[in-house]
Amino acid sequence: MKRILTVLLAVAMLFSFAACINESTTDEPSPAPSSPSASEGSAASKESGKTDSVLDQPEDAVYGKTVLTVDGYEISYGIYRYYYHLVAASMMGSNKNYFTEHPEELEKLREETLEQCKVVAAYFNMGKDAEAKLPTDEALDTEFKEYIAEYEPMYPLYYGVTMAEYLKGNHLSLSAYKVIFTLNNYLSEAIYNYLGKEGNELVDLSDAALEEALKDYRCVKHILVGHEDGLEDAEALALATDLAKQLREGGDIDALMKEYSNDYQENGQNAYTFTYGEMVKEFEEAAFNMEVGEVTDPVKSTYGYHVIVRLEIDKEAFKKAEFPDIAINKAFFDFAKAQNVTETADFAQLCTHEKLMAD
Repeated sequence: MKRILTVLLAVAMLFSFAACINESTTDEPSPAPSSPSASEGSAASKESGKTDSVLDQPEDAVYGKTVLTVDGYEISYGIYRYYYHLVAASMMGSNKNYFTEHPEELEKLREETLEQCKVVAAYFNMGKDAEAKLPTDEALDTEFKEYIAEYEPMYPLYYGVTMAEYLKGNHLSLSAYKVIFTLNNYLSEAIYNYLGKEGNELVDLSDAALEEALKDYRCVKHILVGHEDGLEDAEALALATDLAKQLREGGDIDALMKEYSNDYQENGQNAYTFTYGEMVKEFEEAAFNMEVGEVTDPVKSTYGYHVIVRLEIDKEAFKKAEFPDIAINKAFFDFAKAQNVTETADFAQLCTHEKLMAD
């Protein structure tokens, strides 16, 4: 069962190694931890006699202050700060001076952070209509602490730092982490089931909605050559160019994929149906600028050279397999966007770009 798309990077970043979520919806990098290595942190802890456990480190009360209300749901400074840094990182890329050089982009940063906060609020606000069963505060606190205790020892192995260092490096307070934990474990599936009930008026499964959704999807097959073939760049490009020529002259894409492609699945699905943000940038851009039946010139990515053929999407198969989840996700995000946001008195003081980026 697919769940509603999670808010930007949050669940993928925090829960992937714990086998809670296996999907990623973006190729944007998350902020890299700037803390000491795990071994350095451990050594310092042994010398001082202190523990590195995130549960033993008191949290500044500022992270719990309400800075926004979204249709009654309160967004804390900790939540706003976390998503502000995630959005900022995706916009900056490797250019740490991006916002100094492009101050006009600060408004976009603020708007996109507000949208992420509205999605968080939507989980809780729609959760009421979905009759999601949340545990008591005491039970949730116990469960969250048990989760931390179970997975905290894995952080040095997976990330090279302690959990406390990781959360600090990613600008995530423990209280904000608990909110994400709650929506992932108690709200996401309940809302999916609520929207998936037959006849839910929020979900548009009409033919017109199907046609609109299809505009944002492509179906392709491709031949990938390059690194795994042991070819030099010029050799891989020459082979890919020749394969593109063969396809334009009527060559069989399936036969050529089987013979040459590094991405061929003997017993798998060799046609990809996808939307924005699911493929590497170069592949996506090429696929969304093709006509049905067209063959690309070689497209270079970090994987090698791709020769891409665009196919017609099987509308009936798409309608049965992908479209219901697409319609559910659209209904959820339409609900999120329609919510009303009110800034509290603390917002102007706490949520300046200078303070957020320094925190």
